[in-house]
Amino acid sequence: GQLREGLSYIREHHSVTWSLIYLGIGSALIGILGVLGPDFAARNLGLEPKDFIVVVLPLGLGIVMGVLLLGRVDTEVARRRLVEGGLVSLGILLVILSAAAPVTRFLQGVGSTTAALVDLSALVSLLSVVVAIAFLAGVAYAFVLIPAQTQLQEELPADVRGRVFGVLNTLISIGSFVPILVGGTIADLIGGGLVILGSGVLVLLAGIVSIVAGSGRRGAAAGG
Repeated sequence: GQLREGLSYIREHHSVTWSLIYLGIGSALIGILGVLGPDFAARNLGLEPKDFIVVVLPLGLGIVMGVLLLGRVDTEVARRRLVEGGLVSLGILLVILSAAAPVTRFLQGVGSTTAALVDLSALVSLLSVVVAIAFLAGVAYAFVLIPAQTQLQEELPADVRGRVFGVLNTLISIGSFVPILVGGTIADLIGGGLVILGSGVLVLLAGIVSIVAGSGRRGAAAGG
């Protein structure tokens, strides 16, 4: 009964619905990277599975940097705009990460045709490109997670907060568990790189849909 009350409140308040969607997407991404990361590092990046730390560490540093940046911009930009920007950026970065090797070869080719005074080959190695993408993805992830969580806590009345956070915990559990069951199986069939590519495309589309939906509601409010 409490779960039904929480779901009813969520349906009636679209801002809460979107916040839960954002947090569910973030949880699902962490689950996907946790399941596919080591195999992706071995197959696509030429690393040992245990060396996936070269992606996890800059990702964590990026999250810390994102939190610090949010302290400066959170009061100047609407939280939903921050989340949508984070989603779009995160989706693009995941797509680039899935094609890190071709991107690196392209950058190296560009570097070899320029009249650079120094050798930039070390700066555009596969490892450096992956580290840079992971760091920026961490920043983008912070821009999704922190504003969504903050907005959810601020908007929920005390009498329904526990019920809604119960729904959130359910979403997080599903978002973490489903990739373990589904992501690994799909990756065995089509490859981890394609799964990460598909995840990036879905995150990008989620950001675009949120932007369009938000613009539609603002237009309706202005017309009214």
